[in-house]
Amino acid sequence: MKIYPNRLHYNLLVWLLVPLITLFAARSAYTYFVTAPDLSARVYDRALEDLAKSLTQYLVIDQDGVPSLHLPETASQLLMADDSDQIFFSVSDHAGRVLAGNGRLLPSSENLRVHRNSVFFDGTVNGEKVRAVTLTQIPALDRQDLFISISFAETLNKRKLLAQDIFNSSLQPQAMLILLASLTVWLGISKGLQSLRVLKRDLAQRSHLDLSPVDSNLAPEEIRPIIDTVNDLMERLKRVLEGQSRFAGDAAHQLRTPLAGLKAQLELVSRQTSTDDVRTELKPLMTGCDRMCRLVNQLLAMARNEHESSQAKEFGIVDLNALAAEMTKEWVSEAYRKKIDLGFVGSPLTSMVMGDSDRLREMVTNLIHNAICYTPPGGQVTVSVVADPPALIVEDNGDGIPPEERQKVFERFYRVLGSRAEGSGLGLSIVQEIALAHKASVQLDANVQGKGTVAKVIFPAR
Repeated sequence: MKIYPNRLHYNLLVWLLVPLITLFAARSAYTYFVTAPDLSARVYDRALEDLAKSLTQYLVIDQDGVPSLHLPETASQLLMADDSDQIFFSVSDHAGRVLAGNGRLLPSSENLRVHRNSVFFDGTVNGEKVRAVTLTQIPALDRQDLFISISFAETLNKRKLLAQDIFNSSLQPQAMLILLASLTVWLGISKGLQSLRVLKRDLAQRSHLDLSPVDSNLAPEEIRPIIDTVNDLMERLKRVLEGQSRFAGDAAHQLRTPLAGLKAQLELVSRQTSTDDVRTELKPLMTGCDRMCRLVNQLLAMARNEHESSQAKEFGIVDLNALAAEMTKEWVSEAYRKKIDLGFVGSPLTSMVMGDSDRLREMVTNLIHNAICYTPPGGQVTVSVVADPPALIVEDNGDGIPPEERQKVFERFYRVLGSRAEGSGLGLSIVQEIALAHKASVQLDANVQGKGTVAKVIFPAR
């Protein structure tokens, strides 16, 4: 039986009608093989018994007390007349001697049925299958000391024809019943699915921008969990789209300011006639370009992290010690340029985590960049790794983050008021997204002297 997952109407009809059709077939088979033959047999068994009993009126006893059957020719012709079947009979005394008929019919155990003094059974006469009855213990006339047996048999043609007629007569009303049930089921399913058609029409008329919840009252109770799930999906999609819209707006705002600065600086350069003046004006222009590149890279990193976080990705084993040491080396020159002491303290124990090495590098880069950016010249930044539980720690002795601001700094484009350092406000937001993708947590605290910032990313133990 073929099932179409996308055709609910058809599938419901199939699953409801298949049991009905199966019952119809089983009932028909039972009627054909059991009920009809049994009814036919009972009708003709009774007629057969009556024929056998009719022979008793032709029994006579001679002067020597010997019973015999005197069957007139007309009675014999009437008794044996049958257009469909052959008739066989025999009359025997208590000693087993055949008094009349065409051979003794011995009772068989095949399909045996006993009714009072009548024994019904199936047998074979002259190679023909017959149904027979034997009347036993019949007194010869009124003599109680003399008993005879009368057997009567006929072939099975009439019985088969009657059984077929009984089966045919029961088949038609059952078929009509099945057709009526099919029509009723079809109409019932159509009526039951009407609410889904209303729901479909309501959704089809919606704008592609309309993400409001679907009214679950429009659907049957069995469908409401699906609608609730769809509503939850639409709510999450709505939040994502709103977040992307805000992100695009914030990104445009963040890019507009440095681009306006670059344009102004280019205008100043274009007015200079001296080569030395041009070189002087190009330095802040290069600095602005560096900031612009940094901002664009962070925006790309943010978009990439959002995309990868929404997709299942297999992680591999990453050596946190080696990765943190590698990324610290890449920032040594920048720290030296800003006169900041950048150091690394590795764990003496192996510190392995499950993760994406590229995204973890992005996370470490943002933590070190933030620390260098917000630490004044002469300050210190220390990157360290611990093994139990695996954790990455970046500590600086800069101005620090006020306790009430420590959760807000994870928001996109958020910057602490009064901060002298330049930045986009995306670094810690990227750090948190990468940490969440690795089931890690990010903590911000002050150092032991109560100043600066200690950023700690704690990974789950393997």
